[in-house]
Amino acid sequence: MSIELFRQDRHVCVMFARLGDEGGDAVQSNQFLLVNGDTGAILDPGGNTAHSELYLGMSAFFKPHKLAAILASHADPDIIASLDRWMTATDAPVYISRVWERFAPHFCKPGKTDGRIVGIPDAGMHIKVGGCTITAPVSPSTMRNWLACTAPPSPPRSVNIRHWWRPLLKSSMGMAPDFRRDAPPAL
Repeated sequence: MSIELFRQDRHVCVMFARLGDEGGDAVQSNQFLLVNGDTGAILDPGGNTAHSELYLGMSAFFKPHKLAAILASHADPDIIASLDRWMTATDAPVYISRVWERFAPHFCKPGKTDGRIVGIPDAGMHIKVGGCTITAPVSPSTMRNWLACTAPPSPPRSVNIRHWWRPLLKSSMGMAPDFRRDAPPAL
């Protein structure tokens, strides 16, 4: 199931939930598609049970070869087990914290990730997606579950997603993140 969280001009944020729900056997996670015109990024692409539906959902917005980035909050199977399929179907690089970057190749056939894994430094970084820039902070104080994103339309929907994505979502929507307000309290 997909839920549009935000739409403004050529910017769209869509949450995908319950993809590949097979009677509760698989751990459920949410995947997110950030669209900027005819390109975009996938946030936490999910496990193999989620791949086909997310791929088709993305294809409704842009051609798969136009995927600019795969963003992973961490390297748990429910977050990146489908990575091998995405690395085959697209040329998109994978952005993941330097803490987790050496784990990502374990989900792919040998050589598939060569030159395509980008470790995000603790200071964070800016990621170009089409005509916009996504800010991905990954400091230790933000590497934990914490986001509550409220988005239009009415009534507002609250969505929980993992780790450092509030500033990322705000950045993708054309709003400058306020790290003092949006970051969780220090551990």
